[in-house]
Amino acid sequence: MISKKRWSNEEIEFLSLNYGKLSMPVISQKMGRTVDAIHWKASSLGIQFKQKNTILNIVELFEFLSNKIDKIEENIRVIRDLLLIENETKYLKNAFKNSENRVRNKWIENYNMYSSGQRGGKITCWVKKNREQYESGELSDIQINLLKNIDFYFEKPSNVLMKKWEERFALYEKGVRGHEMQQWEYRNRMKYKLGNLTKEQIKKLQSINFKFEVVKTERWDKTFEDFKNGLKSAKITQWKYNTIHRYRRGKLTEYQINKLKSINFEF
Repeated sequence: MISKKRWSNEEIEFLSLNYGKLSMPVISQKMGRTVDAIHWKASSLGIQFKQKNTILNIVELFEFLSNKIDKIEENIRVIRDLLLIENETKYLKNAFKNSENRVRNKWIENYNMYSSGQRGGKITCWVKKNREQYESGELSDIQINLLKNIDFYFEKPSNVLMKKWEERFALYEKGVRGHEMQQWEYRNRMKYKLGNLTKEQIKKLQSINFKFEVVKTERWDKTFEDFKNGLKSAKITQWKYNTIHRYRRGKLTEYQINKLKSINFEF
């Protein structure tokens, strides 16, 4: 039961200085108050209990029991509670350590799966989490080094691809050509047709007069001349139908349309 005896300033000062430094039975004996009353007052004053010595040493235990022999049952309860606190603290420490071990082992397991080429929803989540933890500084140096050993991309794939595009654009702008540049040209034209280029990419390509559509007109021009001259063949007939079809789908260039109109071609 909580004591109704008023607390003096001296008692409050003693409690503030010794709560958590001395064991509770010793504080109780010196202040002449129950353990429950001391806990209640400390809580009401906002005094934090920093557990240091939860188990009584022999001198404290002897002093406490010799001065409180008439309350031996209460003393036993207090000691039991202190031992329970100690055991609970040890349990929590072990649980936390075991949890850390499980997390570390799980990370290593996923790392081995990723490095061996395995993919899937589980690995995708693991990759995403590693990128987030890298950005927030939560990855350890060991984890970072292990990931670097397998050429892990710490940045998002979109950022990596954009950097590669910028590198190719810089080379193309300088006049570098070759098979790789031809492939890069082709991919950009296809992406432009599909609407997969960003506004920034289109703007940059336009700044260097990049041709988004390249039409090979030599063969078309030759067949056009044959058609214009009145030649007849299955090839020319097919060309005529293809031309009409391409016109209706908006696939003809302005150059082709003007040439057809010059001979009054019936679309």
